Amino acid sequence: MVHSTTQKTLTKREAVWICRRMIKIWHKELRGDAPGKQLYWRYFLDTMRECGRITDEDYATWQCPFK
Repeated sequence: MVHSTTQKTLTKREAVWICRRMIKIWHKELRGDAPGKQLYWRYFLDTMRECGRITDEDYATWQCPFK
């Protein structure tokens, strides 16, 4: 996959907002399921790192917001 060099990386605030919206809209089965949301957060970060939307440092340091 070819990535644009002008693509903006996400802040953690933006990433959390997007992830919460995705769960709310497309993954309603995760409502009240903290372990499921934590697993989805890891999957979400993996995807964002692979497509260049977050850095390797962000990937390694961002804590899961779903406790």
